[in-house]
Amino acid sequence: MRGYRKLHPYQSRDWGRDNPEGKRKHEKKYIFRHLTKERKCIICGSIFQVISPKSESENLKACKKTCSEKCRKIYYGQQQRKWQKEHPDRVKKTAIEGKQNCKFSVMAIYSEGQPKCACCGETEITFLTIDHINNDGAKQRRGIFGNRIIGGYAFYSWIIKNDFPTDLQVLCMNCQFGRKFNNGICPHSFNQVINYGRPL
Repeated sequence: MRGYRKLHPYQSRDWGRDNPEGKRKHEKKYIFRHLTKERKCIICGSIFQVISPKSESENLKACKKTCSEKCRKIYYGQQQRKWQKEHPDRVKKTAIEGKQNCKFSVMAIYSEGQPKCACCGETEITFLTIDHINNDGAKQRRGIFGNRIIGGYAFYSWIIKNDFPTDLQVLCMNCQFGRKFNNGICPHSFNQVINYGRPL
């Protein structure tokens, strides 16, 4: 037994602990000789070498069905679309929850805590919207999205990506329309009744 240890020192735990670099080299040689297999890529059809799951200690956890990162992305995309087609209800639920969370996050940042209207203090999230302080919302969205005036989730995502511009605020729909029909000033500011040309 002692003679075997002399001829095969890498089998000793003490040797592996004292020679980590030599241990890694030996493991790589063993993996290449005994655990390497040839497979056919399911995307492009090329033959490639794959390492069996026993080599996870070497951090080789790549996909065993594709030969490259490009094919891997294509394969994962196909699997994702397949799963979405088989589970439409879960996809819809996840999308709605994601949009709601995105809106809540944006509102909370501008409200410095609990989302609320900056004018009247309304806290119902369904009534709250993002308002442009300089009354240039349509112009800004055309500059961002082209000729399309897009709001909602797409606009909330743009706000997050652009580090929450300071020319925005949270208003409820009442205050939003109040500003629109009162030259940019909400009636709550001075308790004025707006006359739209009709007899009071």
